[in-house]
Amino acid sequence: MVGRNVGDFRQSRLLHRPPRGTPQPIRANRLIEFTFFFKISYIRYMRPPKEKICTYCLKTFEKLTWDHIPPKSWYPQSTPSTVEKWKVPCCNVCNNEYSKLDDKLLRLLAICLNPNDLSSSGIPEKVIASIDPNKSKNERDRRIREKNRNKLIESLIISENIPEEGLLPNFGSQIMHNGKYKLVKIPDDHLFTFSKRLVRGVTFTINNNLIYDNYLIEISYKELLNAIDFIYLVTKHGKQYSLGTGINITYANFSDDPLSSLIRIRIWNKWDIYSMVYRKENYNYI
Repeated sequence: MVGRNVGDFRQSRLLHRPPRGTPQPIRANRLIEFTFFFKISYIRYMRPPKEKICTYCLKTFEKLTWDHIPPKSWYPQSTPSTVEKWKVPCCNVCNNEYSKLDDKLLRLLAICLNPNDLSSSGIPEKVIASIDPNKSKNERDRRIREKNRNKLIESLIISENIPEEGLLPNFGSQIMHNGKYKLVKIPDDHLFTFSKRLVRGVTFTINNNLIYDNYLIEISYKELLNAIDFIYLVTKHGKQYSLGTGINITYANFSDDPLSSLIRIRIWNKWDIYSMVYRKENYNYI
């Protein structure tokens, strides 16, 4: 190689190449390993649902996609990598609509979380970073971040007094350095729509059943002290499912009907969702 210029070296490499179109030798063992790995990964992570009915809107579709219950973005960084994140079949329309709702609700709730809490680790920082225009990838991304940041700011309330009602249980209030309270407005329809969707997803995941329109889904949010009876019943007669440090679900069935149930969903060790599912004809007896 000494004394040869770059052009000569390039020419020598080209001269040693086989003519174009000549079959190249293939190492069979590497091809087999890669093909096997690809098939296993595809089957496990990319295979579409076999079901044809959306878990949420209950309509029939030729093809469905997966929706994570709870959303993947709601899992804290402390979640072990071995935790299997639940997912249910849903249509593209529901997936897109709920994805937008997930992001909106997460931004509102995340700023009320303690960044030092293991149960919600990384979530406040992730949300703040998502609305930082300085971290945008392009002009369109910058406008979206600014829009979401402005909406979040519009939702903030600075008050000298704690409202007597309307506070989401277990979140309480935080005091600013000047003695005023900082609150955030969260639409009720956001909370209840999100919660009912979780109940549908949890029900399908646990007993592989859909909640049709002949059932009612009741949702409530209570302080821990006001939910002792509910927690006692669902814990005593139900089964607990831990999805890591930030998500815990307790599910109890009380009759021969697989859908009549009590469900407690605890998110970030902070937000408790209490749900009761039962047939409409049994409404007068509850």
